[in-house]
Amino acid sequence: SIPVNLESTQINLFEQIRTVFQGSQDVNITSVQPSILNVNLEERLEKRIPIDLQAELDFRRQFAIVGDVQIIPDSVTISGARSRVENITVWPSEVVRREGVRESIDIMVPLQKPSSVVSISHSEIQMIARVSEFTEGELRIPIDSRGTPRGRDIRFNPASVAVRYSVPIEEYMDSQELAPFEVYVPYSQITSDTTGLVSPIVELTPTDLNIRLRSFLP
Repeated sequence: SIPVNLESTQINLFEQIRTVFQGSQDVNITSVQPSILNVNLEERLEKRIPIDLQAELDFRRQFAIVGDVQIIPDSVTISGARSRVENITVWPSEVVRREGVRESIDIMVPLQKPSSVVSISHSEIQMIARVSEFTEGELRIPIDSRGTPRGRDIRFNPASVAVRYSVPIEEYMDSQELAPFEVYVPYSQITSDTTGLVSPIVELTPTDLNIRLRSFLP
């Protein structure tokens, strides 16, 4: 290999090579083709971008991920010529494929390799996902009204709604005790109704439980 000086956009290869071999009595450089090399130089750009985890997970029946999938690190530093780097907004991982998943996941995932003109700070990430078996629960939640002026009495028939939900088995008892749902009808919906029928709204109240609303009746 011949070292070259990239501070200039034009490199005299003949002079560069002759300088390398000038101390050798057995080598006489007569010509170099091409003798002049033109180099397009560009500003170097470095930036931090998020990682796009590519995962195709097929879960065994009744199993699912609990909470969010964690990736460590969640971003990567890329660098290279501005024209090659400035439009890159995320960096993808290689595709993770799993079938019949029923246990938590903690694996290293390779990132897709960059081109020769772009460098990245990491070649792989750690993927952590908590997987649990889910069960179905049901609660009867009384219906309330919201925004009702003082002195107004509103009654609903039926007075409660049966809410069905999914929850990790280990959180089932807590979900039954906390009853983490609110069912209500806005007062504005009541006053604008002309039929006597209104649709309740079901909201999940903030808890540490991993609950998924499935349905409610009526």
